[in-house]
Amino acid sequence: MSTKHHFLLLYAFSLLTAYSTLTWNLPPESHIPNLVQLVRKIDLERKIDAILIMNALNTRKCCLSDEDIKILSTNRTVRLFQAETNCSHSFADLNADMLFIRCVSENFAPEQLDQMVVCLENRRNVRMMFIWSSEYTEVTSPQRAELMQEQEKLFTYCASKRLLNVIGIYRDFLRDGHYYTYSYFPHFQLQRKTLAEDCFPDRVKDVKGLAIRTVPDQLEPWSLVWREDNGTVNVIGFLKKFLQEFAKRINGSISYPLPVEPENVPDMSTLISLLKNDTLDIVMSSTTGRTYDVDVTAVISLVDLTIMLPIPGQMMESELLPIFLLRGYTAMEILCSYSEILLNVVLRNLLGQASCTRVSVSSKLGKRLLFMALLFTGILMSTLINASLNSYLTNPISYPRLKTFEDLINSGLTVKTSPHTYSTLDNYFTADNINKSKSVFSPATSSKDLNLQRNSFDRRYGYTLLSSLWDILERYQTFLPEPLFYVSEEIFIVKRQPMAFPMQKYSIFKESLDLMIDNLQSAGIVIFWSKQTYEDMIVAKKLNATHQWRKMRRGYLGFEDLYWLWFFYIFGVGISMLVFLTEMWFYSRTKQNGKFHNFLQGEQCQHAAKMLASRKSILLLLTFPLLIAQSTDSYTWNVQQDTNFIDVGRIVGKINSERKIDTILLMNARNTSKCCLCDEDIKILSANNTVKLLRSGSNCASSNERLNSEMLLIRCVPENFAAEHLDQMVICLQNRRNVRMLFIWSSEYTKVSPQQQVKLMQEQEQLFKYCAYRRLLNVIGIYRDYLSEGHYYTYTYFPQFQLQRKSLADDCFPDRVKDIKGLAIRTVPDQLEPWSLVWYDRMGNVKITGFLTKS
Repeated sequence: MSTKHHFLLLYAFSLLTAYSTLTWNLPPESHIPNLVQLVRKIDLERKIDAILIMNALNTRKCCLSDEDIKILSTNRTVRLFQAETNCSHSFADLNADMLFIRCVSENFAPEQLDQMVVCLENRRNVRMMFIWSSEYTEVTSPQRAELMQEQEKLFTYCASKRLLNVIGIYRDFLRDGHYYTYSYFPHFQLQRKTLAEDCFPDRVKDVKGLAIRTVPDQLEPWSLVWREDNGTVNVIGFLKKFLQEFAKRINGSISYPLPVEPENVPDMSTLISLLKNDTLDIVMSSTTGRTYDVDVTAVISLVDLTIMLPIPGQMMESELLPIFLLRGYTAMEILCSYSEILLNVVLRNLLGQASCTRVSVSSKLGKRLLFMALLFTGILMSTLINASLNSYLTNPISYPRLKTFEDLINSGLTVKTSPHTYSTLDNYFTADNINKSKSVFSPATSSKDLNLQRNSFDRRYGYTLLSSLWDILERYQTFLPEPLFYVSEEIFIVKRQPMAFPMQKYSIFKESLDLMIDNLQSAGIVIFWSKQTYEDMIVAKKLNATHQWRKMRRGYLGFEDLYWLWFFYIFGVGISMLVFLTEMWFYSRTKQNGKFHNFLQGEQCQHAAKMLASRKSILLLLTFPLLIAQSTDSYTWNVQQDTNFIDVGRIVGKINSERKIDTILLMNARNTSKCCLCDEDIKILSANNTVKLLRSGSNCASSNERLNSEMLLIRCVPENFAAEHLDQMVICLQNRRNVRMLFIWSSEYTKVSPQQQVKLMQEQEQLFKYCAYRRLLNVIGIYRDYLSEGHYYTYTYFPQFQLQRKSLADDCFPDRVKDIKGLAIRTVPDQLEPWSLVWYDRMGNVKITGFLTKS
């Protein structure tokens, strides 16, 4: 322990020697009891890295005793300053995690804090605690009034300097039980709070309508200013949406301290100066923040500073002629180099004439080869010439595009840029080629003139722009008759440059604004807003919207574009095939002298008959299973001797033909172990499908684990049916409302009396109303004699409940949700922006729009 105290003494030795011992060796009564508890409470609210203590002006005495300073320096760094100390070095690393303690002397005057404010610069978020040397509880009422006046002067001065994290205490703050501060939002107001309340709450969370001061820099497409026909100036854009959302979250607003006019575009140097002299809080602009003594927010987006170049024009015919002549001269030179071989060897041998070189080939064969070569060569050359001419007519030859920065320098093209961008070019080029590269650029007179020239597509110049603006202009060019500008991937100034809002250094809004930007990035709202910049440019009249009515150029040809070409091609191929077949027929007729008609006589005819008989036998074998399947008298249905036989396989086969059945789940009636189907019925059903038997009272946990819409549930309905008999089945179904269900009554409808038929219809209505209540739409019912009756029973839910009696020829389970006949889908919007929006129109009517509403 002694070693620790020695180390602390050595550590504080420099502080004790820097100031006279008279400053800290105060009488014992100068000690402020329990000041450490207050500092510890502040530390719990937000951690304190270091404590800076400054004495009052014109005094060497500090309001804290040596004991207070010793206790405060136990767990953290404590620095001591005189009020007249030069702050250029001492306050270099001052930040929001420090606590600044300032002693206030008697006869306080606001100008005594000027030096402290100079040291703070723009660090508005530093926590400050002022300590008065008086004891509030020991003074008289007139003296308390004087202390309150000093409080008001102190806090008024701090509010004018926008120092929001400020509190004040007296030496007897424990007996007083309060600390003093002020509220800046929405207006200045002194506050006296108990020690149990937070000393430094998050004041930016609710600014109570405070206006965030900003000015748009009118950098397209992110910050747009335009004047309507009635003279009203509007400000929209990608960057304004950020500030609007931020002001909404902190219960604030946006104000423009300077007049905003489309004709007056401020430059970046002016905006930075306004930030430094506390005229603006945040600039509605984007910058890298590398060259200015200002702070920036979190990164909004990564953009490229690139160059938009005009597409080269078409070559004149006078320029094309030398190119073709040069190509022709080269071709003639190559051809003449082989003239000796062609004339003296090839042609003479093909024609059978004397030559220096003999080729052993007949003259007849050589002439045929020569004609074939001339035929294919002619077709090839005519096709090549035709394709070249068509290509020239549809897409004339143009000058080559610039691909590299070296090509741009050698081309002599001037690239227009804004004055601010021109002043920063030195940061992007190396010292070796800066003069050569910078000679290409020419600064425009103003940013407004640059925007007008660039948006009007003046092809005399190239233009610097951000990649976000190029995306808009590239989309806009698709509505023009032809594209006018392009961007080369190899010609750019800087790639992937982070852009952020410039703001005051140590601004009170930085932490909250950075958090909001990160949240918007993670939610995808930033990408959504960036895609709306094209519409913003149209609304702000920065682009000519009349081009929107032109038909968009198509980048490919469809079948309908070549309709007549395909028609004549098919017609020509048909005529050629007809001529070819006619020639073949005529040749065969003259060659064989009529023998073609006797081809199928004799042995050849007998052989063809045998082949035809064998083909019929194969066809009979292929169709034999179908004949067996259609035969209902011998195998599938010939079980009439069983009185319990229902012949349910027929309707199940019909249901399977409508939509395939994977498994049949068979459930008996309640309170009985007997099934409405006999063994023969179950045998027939299990021939092609898996059949699972389930008792109505059994646990369905394992039986329904694979239940799906491809299954068929057959449920037996006993006499004296009640709706609660189906409760267990509905529990097994859970939310599977699309399972096909077939109910089988044990009665025979055609053999009962009319009174019994009325009772059966009542049971039907009770059953189907229960199913409609449970929203089981795929439900039908049959009686045991359904084949002789010729009908099945079901119900419709749309637009209202109604029983139906349908013929067996009708579909059993049609798609009922395909047409719900005007049924209202009940829903409520959650108003989660931007997908679900609720708003009032000018007439006061509530409107609901958004991405989810459209779906």
